[in-house]
Amino acid sequence: MRISSSWGQQTAINSIINQGSQLQQTQTEVSTGIKTLKPSDGPSASVSINNLTQSISQTQQYQINNNAATQRLSLENSAMQSASTILNQINALCIQAMNGTNNANDKNSIATQIQSLNQQLVGLANTQDVNGEYIFSGTKSTTQPFTKDPSNSGAYVYSGNSAQRNILVGPNSSVANGDPGNTVFGAPTGSAPAIVPAAGSVSNIFEAINQFVNALSTNLIQGTPPTLGATNSFTINGLTVSAIAAPLPATAVNQGSSVAAAINLLTGSTGVTATSDPATGAISLTNTTGAVIAIAGNTTNTGLTVATTSSISILQASLGDITKGTNQILSINAIVGGRLNTLTTQDTINSGAILNMQTALSSAQNIDAAAAISTLNLQTVALQASQQAYSQVNKLSLFNYIS
Repeated sequence: MRISSSWGQQTAINSIINQGSQLQQTQTEVSTGIKTLKPSDGPSASVSINNLTQSISQTQQYQINNNAATQRLSLENSAMQSASTILNQINALCIQAMNGTNNANDKNSIATQIQSLNQQLVGLANTQDVNGEYIFSGTKSTTQPFTKDPSNSGAYVYSGNSAQRNILVGPNSSVANGDPGNTVFGAPTGSAPAIVPAAGSVSNIFEAINQFVNALSTNLIQGTPPTLGATNSFTINGLTVSAIAAPLPATAVNQGSSVAAAINLLTGSTGVTATSDPATGAISLTNTTGAVIAIAGNTTNTGLTVATTSSISILQASLGDITKGTNQILSINAIVGGRLNTLTTQDTINSGAILNMQTALSSAQNIDAAAAISTLNLQTVALQASQQAYSQVNKLSLFNYIS
């Protein structure tokens, strides 16, 4: 085996290079705090780090979704609670309005208060979030859900849709982050030629309240289709409506039209206006002053009797519609409360999962600072010693020992 001076020098240099490389690696770990900087530093650890990083990122997105859903549902919950408060006020006013001791001024005052509260209710149904999106428009969040139709008296139009957006808040958990307005406040009639249903059959809360106000303001009495024949005289608010001859041709429509015309001759004195249905001849009486409409005498063949459906029964039917609408809002609000509870629970689960994964990631990826600094110091001393030794050995030559 031949040993030369260059071989000894190269061996020393290789040792210094390896020690320098190890020292540089340790310095990088100390400065970054990370022990696995590239896959080759630890293939198994790199796989774990990659999986943990992806899982943390995904769970953090779930938390972002959770926070967004919580914010939106909290706003919906607040809007429906305010709506319930308004409806309690309306209910109290409706009961007060049905007191028989109220005069026309009392009724008009109550009607004005109820209508004002109804406008506030519509405003809540058109609530927008911080992004300007309508929370009760279904997935058509840029469209105002409810408007009053100027062409169809007492009717409202819903311009949203019936869809819901479900948002993922956990690996196996999703929550609807809103409710369509036609479900919460009831589907309205819409534009003409659609006709607002009769009191007792109204599903939209705004239209039900509007019908109550109209009945309270006009003191409406609705009759049934008249029977054919000569009409007997009777009184409205104490004034006599003269007997009316049987119309020619003899039809219920003509009968109703003739009776309505006779009643309207006295409108200036009674304050009562009559209209007859062009299809059936049924007569409706209204008093726009809110005064009582008192019918007496023989109303045979008019379709009007003392027992005819009066304003009080319309008010009762409208109040029933309002109560149904109120209960619907309370029911959905309870569902929203359940969703908020689910989000609170999921928030705790997500936060715990993120903390656990971050702890595992730190263990797999981060250095032990004290141990790393100790290693750095030892490697620094070793490298310096190697360099000093090399500088001494480098001065030696085998030729110094040849005699």
